[in-house]
Amino acid sequence: MEILLTTVLKKPPVVFYDEISGGFDVTFDSASNSGTQSGTPYTWNHTTAGSNRFLAVEICSFAAAGEATVTALTYNGVSLSLIKSINQGTSKVELWGLANPTIGTNTISVTLDSAQPSIGIAESYYNVNQIAPIEGANTNSGSNLGAADSTVDITSTT
Repeated sequence: MEILLTTVLKKPPVVFYDEISGGFDVTFDSASNSGTQSGTPYTWNHTTAGSNRFLAVEICSFAAAGEATVTALTYNGVSLSLIKSINQGTSKVELWGLANPTIGTNTISVTLDSAQPSIGIAESYYNVNQIAPIEGANTNSGSNLGAADSTVDITSTT
């Protein structure tokens, strides 16, 4: 089974809009991950830099007993907003975001509704519009690994 949320490390997980020039000049800042976790809550550190920042965090849960749902997600104590999620069988991926996260190395804290295996992935960017940072988000899934990749189309308003 394959789950694809519109993200690949070092590329924007959603379509961002550049605040300054009106173009897509968003710049990758850094990435981090929690490693595979089996309990809840859990934490890891992520570092952000630059101006007009955006933090995207994916929480991927996977278990034969069923997927877990995020009940709380913070960066330096500030709550992130849910952007998009996808369920596929016993797996779930949730994409969360936060405009203008605090600069520096801070803690990401995740609380799930049940203690299922999961992993957190964080990516930060700069030169992102702070008023409306997300232009679009979409999901897709596939079950034929290796034969054909899943694709995702995102329609932007610009």
